[in-house]
Amino acid sequence: MDTALVFLLLMATPALCRGQSDRFLQTYPPYDDADPRTPLTFALLQSFGGNYDGSGSVAGVQVALDLINNDPDLLPGYTLHYTLTDSQCNRTVGLKALFQQLLSDPQNPDDSRIKISVMGSGCSVATEPTAEISHFYNLPHISCVSSSTELADRVRFKSYFQLLPSEADIAPAYFGVIRQYDWRHVALIVQNENLFTVTMDRLKALLQTINVTYSEKIFESDEGIAGLGDEPFDPDARIFIIATYAIHARPLLCEAFAEGLRYPQHLLLTYAWYSAGWWEVDTENLTCSSDDRISVLPRTLSLLQFDFLQHLNNSVATTSGITGAEYLDLEEPHIGVEPLYLSQLEYAPYCYDATWTLAYALNRTIRELESRNETFRLEDFTYSNNDIMTTIFSYIEQSDFTGITGPVAFSDLGIRAVNTLRVMQFRNITIGNGTQRLDWVEIAHVIPDGDGGFNFQYLPGESDATTWPNGLVPYDGVPIKRVVTVEVGLVVVFYILATAGILFALVCIIFNAVYRKRKLIRLSSPKLNYLIGIGAMILYVDIYFSVVPTTNPEAVAALCTLTPWLTAIGYSLCYGTVGAKMWRVYYIFNNPTPKRKKALKDWTLALAVGGLILIDITILLIYTAVEGYRGYLDSNLVPNRENPETVEGELAVITRFFIYICDSRARDAFLGVLYGYKGVLQILTLLLAFFIRKVKVKGLDDAKYILAAIYVSSIVLAVIIVSTYSLKDYINVYSAVFCTGFFLGTTVILGLVFGPKMYGLYKDPDGEQVFSRSDLTTQHRTPTAAASSDVDNLKRRITELEVQVAKQQNGVSSSPKRAGTPESPLVPMNGDVPERTIWDADQSTTF
Repeated sequence: MDTALVFLLLMATPALCRGQSDRFLQTYPPYDDADPRTPLTFALLQSFGGNYDGSGSVAGVQVALDLINNDPDLLPGYTLHYTLTDSQCNRTVGLKALFQQLLSDPQNPDDSRIKISVMGSGCSVATEPTAEISHFYNLPHISCVSSSTELADRVRFKSYFQLLPSEADIAPAYFGVIRQYDWRHVALIVQNENLFTVTMDRLKALLQTINVTYSEKIFESDEGIAGLGDEPFDPDARIFIIATYAIHARPLLCEAFAEGLRYPQHLLLTYAWYSAGWWEVDTENLTCSSDDRISVLPRTLSLLQFDFLQHLNNSVATTSGITGAEYLDLEEPHIGVEPLYLSQLEYAPYCYDATWTLAYALNRTIRELESRNETFRLEDFTYSNNDIMTTIFSYIEQSDFTGITGPVAFSDLGIRAVNTLRVMQFRNITIGNGTQRLDWVEIAHVIPDGDGGFNFQYLPGESDATTWPNGLVPYDGVPIKRVVTVEVGLVVVFYILATAGILFALVCIIFNAVYRKRKLIRLSSPKLNYLIGIGAMILYVDIYFSVVPTTNPEAVAALCTLTPWLTAIGYSLCYGTVGAKMWRVYYIFNNPTPKRKKALKDWTLALAVGGLILIDITILLIYTAVEGYRGYLDSNLVPNRENPETVEGELAVITRFFIYICDSRARDAFLGVLYGYKGVLQILTLLLAFFIRKVKVKGLDDAKYILAAIYVSSIVLAVIIVSTYSLKDYINVYSAVFCTGFFLGTTVILGLVFGPKMYGLYKDPDGEQVFSRSDLTTQHRTPTAAASSDVDNLKRRITELEVQVAKQQNGVSSSPKRAGTPESPLVPMNGDVPERTIWDADQSTTF
């Protein structure tokens, strides 16, 4: 026996009990010495004051005893009585009241009788200590008023049974309501008392099964709602469950009034076991009037885990032989009996059924003892007789009958199984004189379905239309998530521009193919020009895929994977080829010993461009494989910062807008490598264009155009990189910047590569001015000693070139002309040898 139990036993001495007021102590029905039947007595502990007044429950016990003792087939040879004491809903007083009944008291002979059972103790606070100790006296313990979740513990309360469902059983009622109205988020305001925290813990577990989210604020009882801080109500929630005693629920109503939390934009859910008119009680801690509190309550829902007087308005007979209506008639004479002041009658039907539960168990015990042919009888029971207690306990546990409050049966923990959970609503009701008052109206039941589920059922005459005016079911505050994409108008604009760009690229390719044998075009490397055109077309196609108006995450993810491939390959074909051409010109005109090196062929440069593409493919394959294998290659849903949310309608429904963006854990790293090396390539191309800026041969003098194109594309690239990190949450702005940059950069490179050729061919169709004197005149530099030995070789080579050009232009053969004659287009008239010239104008050595 532990220290606490020893302490309780020491408290329960007769001397201590004699000091307790016994003004409520009485026996019912009074013992009648003329009655030949043997009286059996149970201890009845109820609360007549203190923290709770449940005195009205005694009326139900008295009605039951009248019927039981007048039933010849029930308890044959016995009468059943109670002796009553007041627990005052207090732990210490309740224990004292129990021991006052169990221990002999010479001053009260009726109270000295052996008790066959205990019924009580008036409230959960007083029941917990008495139920924890009653089994030491081998007494079955039945409660008809208590409902604390603490009592659902067979280890602590070994012989305890409870006619009320556990407080935690109200959680399914909240669950049923939340599921009925499809609320996806609720806010819990919880007083830190076991009565409420355990209930809310069960509710939270139920909510997780249907993916309903919740926020929770807890305050200590001694702090009051001040412990909730400056915002007791979650500003992001609309549905609030108040799990507190009424004394704290009232100031919460004042806070709700101050914040304007009213139906239809907000809704409160409270307990329905608060006393009638609980909202009207004025106390010092309130900051608003009762009218202010009343203004918050209309359409508020209140829930209860048991159904008071469920069968009183119908003619269905219970197992005890009476209907609900008949019970009310029988109860009425007991309400005014003195010395009891009956202020609470809600629990009287439960105490009526509790008394019948005990009577049925005792009746079966009597028959079992008779069947054993033993001389030991029920009246021979003592507090040390475990056999009788075990038998009675077993039959109580097997209870299964229809009572006034519905079917009576117990779980393995001894708690009344939940049959019906009640849903009530505060409404303004018109009373007889035409005035209105606020009151509860029962609207629905939440009924267990037997498979662990709970069904919400409106009562006849009730529906969504009657519960919520104009069908305005309260909104749960969860923003409607709407995924948006690029505006259709923007898509149309860029589709038109991309299409125009593709047509322009086709025109350039066709132009290049048709005029590829012309001298000007031949010098610009027409075979490589095809690669530039194809690369430009791929970049234009990339614009199509960059503004596809889709909200499908799989489609967005596929586009996120595809667009880097198009960008990388298109860029390499377009800008890589331009860089390769610049390299060949640089290679030729910066080579001091032309005879020792061969001109770079087209296939060599094309192979170099292919190498760039191979690097792109390698990087992208690694990125796609690694991120795809890790499951990170996906689209990411983020808020659209262009238009974050809207609030509309009477319910103030919030709509938040989201967009899909390309994202993965290593995307920035991989794309940084990919575009980083392309940036290096662009810088090298820029340098090459700078170094060959003085070449004056038409068809080879692209330096100034390439410089302009690279300059423009560098700005575009910088803007795109910055916008990728700063504007990607602004879908339309980002799409406009990205696609405009791609279109502008691609169009500029196409225009500056092919535009001068088109214009030059227009002005000089036959290429007669390609090798004009102005083209060949360059800045002279003083030959070095090493270079002067090559002057004669250069003169001879110039003469040979002159002959070859003459043959191609005139179609006739002639003997070599002497260098320096007027007919030679390649040699200055003054006989000077140009420092930079060409040595092969044949088609096979184009630039």
